[in-house]
Amino acid sequence: MIKSMTGFVSKRKVLPGGRGVLINIRSLNFKYLDIHISHLPEDLEEIERPIHEEILRRIKRGRIEVSIVSVSADKGRGSSSTGAAGVKKLFRTALRELEEFKVKQGQVIHSELEKITRKLIKRSVVFQDHIKKQPSDSPVLEKDIFEEVSLITFYLRHLEKILKRRESRIGKFLDFLSQEMLRESNTILAKLKDRELCLQAIYFKEEIDRVRELAQNIE
Repeated sequence: MIKSMTGFVSKRKVLPGGRGVLINIRSLNFKYLDIHISHLPEDLEEIERPIHEEILRRIKRGRIEVSIVSVSADKGRGSSSTGAAGVKKLFRTALRELEEFKVKQGQVIHSELEKITRKLIKRSVVFQDHIKKQPSDSPVLEKDIFEEVSLITFYLRHLEKILKRRESRIGKFLDFLSQEMLRESNTILAKLKDRELCLQAIYFKEEIDRVRELAQNIE
C-alpha cells in the first residue's frame, strides 16, 4: 500500500504529575530517511533514542521532524520514569495517527497514478500505430522509434502491474522509471518529423512528469 511522505500531527496532553506536553510530528519530502528531534526537555532526554528507533521501524523515507515541548509552567513533581513513559505513549499515538494520514493520502496518489498510467498506455498506442503504418520508403528516423516505443510500452505495463499489486514504498522506483521514460520520449521527439505526433509526444512527456512529481511524494 502506497504511503504519502507528507503529513502533520499535533498532540497535546496533561500527563500524571501535572506536566503538559505538546508533540508535533511533521513529515516532509526527502530522498532518504532523515530524522530530527528537537525541544526535548532535559529530564526527558532518555527517550530520544527510543523515539528515534520507533521512527526507524515504522517509516522508511522522508524528513521527519519531531518537536516535544513542555507547555505547562509546572513540569510536575512526579518521577521522571513516569513522565517519560507518558510522553512515549503520547508519541506513539501521534506517530500512529501520522501513519494513518499518510496511508489516506497514499490512496489518493495511487488512484491518480492509475489514471495517468491508463492515459500513457493509450497515448503509446498512437506511436505503435504510427510505426505500423510507415511505408517501406519512409525516412529512416521515422521508422527508428520502434526501440524507444517498445521500451516505453514495457515500462508502462510493468507500472500497471505494480499498481494492481498495490506494492508499497515504490517512490524511488517510480522516480527512476519516469526518468527512463522521459529519456525515451526525448529521443522520440528528436527523431519524429510528423508535427501531430510530436505534439502527442509532448503531451506524453507532460504525463510522465506528473508521475515523477507524484513519485517524489511516496514513501
